Amino acid sequence: MAKLALYLLGQDLRIVDNHVLSYAAEQGYELLPVFIYDEAKYGAAQKWWLYNSLQKLQSEYAKIGGAIIFRKGNVIDVVAELSKQLKLDAILWHRQYDKKSITIGKKLKQQYADIETISFIGNLLLEPWQVKNGKGEFFKVFTPFWKHIQQKIFNEDNINPLRAAKPKFAQLTLESAKLESWQMTPNWSAKFAQYWQVGTAAGWLCLEKFAANKLAGYNEAR
Repeated sequence: MAKLALYLLGQDLRIVDNHVLSYAAEQGYELLPVFIYDEAKYGAAQKWWLYNSLQKLQSEYAKIGGAIIFRKGNVIDVVAELSKQLKLDAILWHRQYDKKSITIGKKLKQQYADIETISFIGNLLLEPWQVKNGKGEFFKVFTPFWKHIQQKIFNEDNINPLRAAKPKFAQLTLESAKLESWQMTPNWSAKFAQYWQVGTAAGWLCLEKFAANKLAGYNEAR
């Protein structure tokens, strides 16, 4: 019987350069991606961005045979509910660094110590604890900090983008909320799409434009 891994989506709304997808593919897990919506975490404009990003992400998952389960509420409670319904062999997620997310991560590892609970780097080039001086302390002066960062970045394998992974996805019939039911797009946000492009493709395009037009003269123009 295939092993089942719960993938808790957070700020990692992409399928490329994704450590969870790569790990699940390597370990032979059937993956169940779940996005748990904590409404209090987002402002009105952020909700519009999130709604459109999740729609695009759902389409991207569909192309590789997956589907996101949408739930609303407290992460710990929703995971507990799912763990009662399913025989989970692992819970996987990318690390976030706000106090609430750190607390949630610790609770998950404590409460589900009998299965694999792994968090991955997913939003930074280097982890905060990787950036310390020779005494093992955090830097207090910018210049040595920047030199250290440059050396680490160009010598760390984990900053190389991961190849797109195609893990197996669990084919389960589970209750999933409809994004429209969360009312994340107020009337006044109707014109946002003219100015604010969301999704992975839009992000790559912005990066390419910055590299081509702004980066070369950054030292003088900043």
